[in-house]
Amino acid sequence: MIICIGESLVDIVGPRVQSGGCPYNTALAAARAGAGAVMYLGRISSDEYGALLLETLVESLVMFDPSLCCTQLPTAIARAQMAEDASVSYDFSLEGTAALAADKDDYVRGLDLAPDADYLFCGSIALSDERHRQVVVDALTADGRPFIRFTDANVRPQLIADMKGYLEFFENYIRNSDIVRLSTEDAAALYPGLDESALARRFSDLGVRHFIYTKGAGGASWHRNGGGTVSVPAIKAGIADTIGCGDTFNGAVLCCLDQIGYAKSRSLDDAQIRRILEFASRAAAVNATRPGCNPPTAEEIESLVP
Repeated sequence: MIICIGESLVDIVGPRVQSGGCPYNTALAAARAGAGAVMYLGRISSDEYGALLLETLVESLVMFDPSLCCTQLPTAIARAQMAEDASVSYDFSLEGTAALAADKDDYVRGLDLAPDADYLFCGSIALSDERHRQVVVDALTADGRPFIRFTDANVRPQLIADMKGYLEFFENYIRNSDIVRLSTEDAAALYPGLDESALARRFSDLGVRHFIYTKGAGGASWHRNGGGTVSVPAIKAGIADTIGCGDTFNGAVLCCLDQIGYAKSRSLDDAQIRRILEFASRAAAVNATRPGCNPPTAEEIESLVP
C-alpha cells in the first residue's frame, strides 16, 4: 500500500475549481495509474470544496480516514496564474484552513488503518510549514515503520520565511531515505548555483538511494547512489497547463515501484528505472494536455501518441 500524507486544497484558475495539493494529487495519480492500494491522509473540510475533494478521492478509488474528513475549518485555496509558456504561479490562502490542521494523533491513527503499507510519500507545503513538518516527523517517529520514503521538495518559496532553516530540515528529513525528487525550480530555490552532478553528489552524501531530477522540456534523470544515471527525454504533447504535472509524475513512479515489488527487493536495475521514467514522463505529459491536475489512467498513459 502507498500512503500520501499532507495537504489538500483546491486550485482556482479563473472560473475553474479543481481538487489539488501535492500529496493529494500524488495519491490520485498513483491510484489511477494502477497501483494496488493507495491511501490519502490529511484533514478535509466539511465545506463544498471539501465535498469536491472527497468525491474525487472516491471516484479514483483512493482510501482515506473518514474521521479526518469533517473538519469545520475551510478548504485551503491556491489561485493559479498561468504564464504564456503554460507554467503556473500560485497565490495561496492557507491560514486557518484544513490543509495543515492535522496533528500527530490524526496521522498516527490514520497510519494504524494501514498496517500493510510499504510506501510513504510527503512533500511540498506539508513539509514547508514549520509546525506541520514537525507534526509529520513526530507521527512517523511514533509509528516507527521503516517505510520506503519518497519525498518531493516541490518548494513554494513564498511560503518559507527561513529558507536556510527549511533546507536544514529538508536535508535531515531525507537523510538515508529511498527516493527524492527535485525539479529545476526546486533546485534553483534550494541550491542556487549547483548543477545536476553536484546535486546528485550532495544527495548521495546524505545517503539518499535514488535522486530523480525533472527538467521540464529537458526530460528527467534518475541518479542511483553508487549505480550511475539513467536519463529520458521529455515527451512532446500538447500543453494546456503544467498544474499537477510533477505530482502526476510522482504518483506514476510510486505505482511502478508498487507493481514491480520494490518494497521486497529494494533494488532496481537500469532497465527498470528507464521503464519507470518513461511511464512517469508519459503520465505527466497526458496530464499537461488537460486543464488543471487530472492524472491519467494506465490505459491513457499507454495510449499517448506524442
